Amino acid sequence: GYVLEAKIEKGRGPIATLICQHGKVSVGDYFLCGKTGGKITSLVNSFGERLDQAGPTVPVLVAGFSELAEAGDAFEVVSKERFRKAHVETVVRAAVPERIAPEDGDLTILLKADSGSSKEAIIDAMHKLSKKLKKNLNVVQAGLGDIAESDVDLAANTGAAIVAFHVKTEQNSLLLAQQRKVPVYSFYVIYKLLEFLEELSQKNRAVVLVRKKIGEAIVVRVFDIKGIGVIAGCRVRDGRFSRDGAVVISRSGKKIGEGKIKSLQREKKAVKEVHTGFECGFLVDGFVDFAIDDTVECFLEVPQE
Repeated sequence: GYVLEAKIEKGRGPIATLICQHGKVSVGDYFLCGKTGGKITSLVNSFGERLDQAGPTVPVLVAGFSELAEAGDAFEVVSKERFRKAHVETVVRAAVPERIAPEDGDLTILLKADSGSSKEAIIDAMHKLSKKLKKNLNVVQAGLGDIAESDVDLAANTGAAIVAFHVKTEQNSLLLAQQRKVPVYSFYVIYKLLEFLEELSQKNRAVVLVRKKIGEAIVVRVFDIKGIGVIAGCRVRDGRFSRDGAVVISRSGKKIGEGKIKSLQREKKAVKEVHTGFECGFLVDGFVDFAIDDTVECFLEVPQE
């Protein structure tokens, strides 16, 4: 048969709803299912009634999994010997895990959820969010069940943040996450999880600065003050001038110099900005050759939209 849904149930551990396609399943049977397996300890039908066995086309809730299965996993009843052999092989493979190298992404996530349906819903929603943000939300692993130490190790090795939905973090795993500085975030509502990922993605975005013209002025006076330097007295004819800005100076349509504004004053007082129609005076780092009627343009570096 195959698994319809799997989840963790308090007091029972990993359980799964499955439907048998051929033969029957009985309490006490050993089984293999995807990457997990176990021995059936109970069978419950859709009416909540306990069964000793179930045949084809009857959905039943099965307990006895060693780990959480995933929706769609194939389920097969096997002999005790075959189960033990498969279990040993799984342990050997798990002892030497393959190092996962995720593709370059803007945000790297290790996802743990309480059920296969929750996991698929979150991954689908993350895919849509990735398109909306035009940024990669890279999932290095998506699994079911509580956060284990192996999850923390994988997150640390891949630079991922652990995002948990309706699952807990084992105490040892929490201590390891603190030691290895792996962030762990837990949620119980999907839209809250997605809101957080969008916010985190925005924070991680590399800020690209572009130079933007914010104002233009004309030189009306030039002051050469001993001990201070050459001050350009200007009238702002468009936009604004900022003390954090840089200026480009032109004469007769040709650029003659540029530099950062060292100080900005209006009416002999230091100010942050001067707007259209007002006069101001400023010093420019690395430029002193001002002349009346020079054009001065002010620029600021701002985040690219």
